[in-house]
Amino acid sequence: MNGCAVQHQNCIGSSCGTGSTAIGQDYWLSSDYCAPLGTPGTDSTYSQALAAAAAAAAPQQSASKCSQPPCTGVGSCTSSTTAMDAYYDDLTDTGGPCYVWTFKSTTASGTKHPSGHVHMDPLQCVCPTSSDPTWN
Repeated sequence: MNGCAVQHQNCIGSSCGTGSTAIGQDYWLSSDYCAPLGTPGTDSTYSQALAAAAAAAAPQQSASKCSQPPCTGVGSCTSSTTAMDAYYDDLTDTGGPCYVWTFKSTTASGTKHPSGHVHMDPLQCVCPTSSDPTWN
C-alpha cells in the first residue's frame, strides 16, 4: 500500500438525513483503499463493489431482524433481471427506510436513474433520480 486512503462519502450536502436515517457516513473500499472518488453520472467511476461499501456504511439491521431476505444486495432499476445497476439496503421490515444506490445509469419507463445518486424512501425501495443526493 502506498499510504493513500481515499475517503468516500455516501452523500453530499445537508440532505443526507440525521439520526437513524443518516447516510452521510464516510467509507473506504476495502479491496482498494486508493479507489478514486466517483463522479455522479459517469458510470466508469462507479462499481458494484463501491456501492456495496456505501451500503455497508449506512444503518443496518441485524440478520435476525430481516424477515424477508435478502435485505441488502444488488438489483436493477429496470425490468431486466440480469442488468444489475443498483445496490439496496432495505430496513422497511423493522420500520426503517430503504436506501438505493445506483452504480450504473439506466432509464426505466422514461425516468433516468443516473449513477452516483442515492434515494431513501420510508416505505419501499425506489431507484434514485438526478434530484436525489449523490455519493462518491
